[in-house]
Amino acid sequence: EIGSKFEVAIEELRKENVEKIGLTEERLRTIAELRLRKEGITIVDEKNRKIPAEGESHEIPVVYVNVVVVGLAYNIDLMICEDVVLKRPSSVTWIFAPTWGKSITGTHGGDSDFT
Repeated sequence: EIGSKFEVAIEELRKENVEKIGLTEERLRTIAELRLRKEGITIVDEKNRKIPAEGESHEIPVVYVNVVVVGLAYNIDLMICEDVVLKRPSSVTWIFAPTWGKSITGTHGGDSDFT
């Protein structure tokens, strides 16, 4: 089981490229959140999430979605970041780091449903 709660973060889109095919940050967020919910994962709205102080636990993992569109080509990067413990002989440190990632590259044919 992956976990039960995640926040979804959409990286800033280069609007001149994605708007031509009808892809928006809102649409990407909706698609990502629906797919996660379908897998039984609860989505935590970033507005309701507690922002941790430096050194504090983030508590909720974040799914980052980054989409780059150039011409008819696209690249999608998905990454899960969460608290990770670094154990050293003299200390234990919590950091927020990527723990999973996947990239997909292809062509969209002018249709945002392909991305």
